[in-house]
Amino acid sequence: MNAIPGPVLSRQQSPSKTVLAAAAKGKPMLPCTRRTAASSTIAVLAGIIDELTGKLHERVKENGLSHPSVLALSQELDTYIVQYQILLGEKKRAARSGR
Repeated sequence: MNAIPGPVLSRQQSPSKTVLAAAAKGKPMLPCTRRTAASSTIAVLAGIIDELTGKLHERVKENGLSHPSVLALSQELDTYIVQYQILLGEKKRAARSGR
């Protein structure tokens, strides 16, 4: 499985601010995987996913399922969902290994 392209955060960057800034520009970003940063990044990604889901529902009501703007938003949402799932998997693996 190929990783999602995107910069990894450095230790000096705030994952919440960086991920939100990337999201505001419409550029999904793979967050860092450090335990403490990963937990806050998971929460930020969950918020982004919730927000985009709401926007997607509204856009579907306005334009229907096959409208290009609905498809584009759906693909953006998919990217964040995959990033969220990757982080959750890494967090679970770290917990099982005792890190």
